[in-house]
Amino acid sequence: MRTLVLKDPVKSLLIEKIGTEKLNIFLNHSNFINDEERDTFKFDLEMKKGGVVIFDELCVHRGSMPSKQNRLVLRYLYCRKIN
Repeated sequence: MRTLVLKDPVKSLLIEKIGTEKLNIFLNHSNFINDEERDTFKFDLEMKKGGVVIFDELCVHRGSMPSKQNRLVLRYLYCRKIN
């Protein structure tokens, strides 16, 4: 995704929609991909049994495989009423 964001016309469109500052925040936060380790745990959330994370499924995310049991996933889809 980082490669895509750095190329025009995507980069120009993003700057127009969200501004240079927010684009630079994304680029700074995703810079770890250029490191030798090629991974980071900086943004990981460790969950205890019964914990929950709510997020926008349309964003970039990752989830590790459950190490002991299966995981229950609930999806709530909605759209606004179109008149």
